[in-house]
Amino acid sequence: MSNKKQDNQVAVIIALIGMIATLGAAFIANWSQIFQSSDLSEKAIESTSRPESSELSPDDVSPSTSNLESSPQTVDYRNCDNLILNLREGKLNGISPTISQDEVKRMFPCYTGETEEVSNFNHGGGVFSQRYDFYFYTYKDFIEIRSDFDGEVLPSILGADTEYIESRFGDPQYSSRDGEYYTADYGCLRLTMKDEKIEEIGIHYRNCDRAIEDMRSDVVEHGSD
Repeated sequence: MSNKKQDNQVAVIIALIGMIATLGAAFIANWSQIFQSSDLSEKAIESTSRPESSELSPDDVSPSTSNLESSPQTVDYRNCDNLILNLREGKLNGISPTISQDEVKRMFPCYTGETEEVSNFNHGGGVFSQRYDFYFYTYKDFIEIRSDFDGEVLPSILGADTEYIESRFGDPQYSSRDGEYYTADYGCLRLTMKDEKIEEIGIHYRNCDRAIEDMRSDVVEHGSD
């Protein structure tokens, strides 16, 4: 009788051990699935929030984005495509005739000739563009444009008749064979007529008396293009 009782107890213990083993295996399997799903979720989040830049080719970059990042366009005056002579300021593209010859050549690379300063002709020296018909006489500090000037004059008087000039500027302070001279803030404005129309404009950074002397004292012989 005692042997049967012992056998029953052993059977119960074995059954309990089997149940515990089954529950333990199920528990481990469930936790393994939980960890795997969590790891997959984290990887999915990383793949969507942080795409690898190496997968992007240059063709994938939007042109509009490149345009937004580019700097604003500015006008480059270091050429002869946008020439503006301002008579009120006495400057060509913001440049006065008092700068050096090297500066003129740097700002206006379209120049076609030059004469060293302290020369006996071309008003003592300067830098010239016969193609665009403007001339920097740097030794005597004046700019001259002529009838074929390839740019804009403000106000637009190149080619205007004498009647318009009189209505605009009044009587000149000085008159000579070289033109009519008007006192300006920077010095003197010279207007030279041909057939009663303006064919030449001079911006002199000297008073009109000296400007008249400068125009009479030198021979002008520009080099060829």
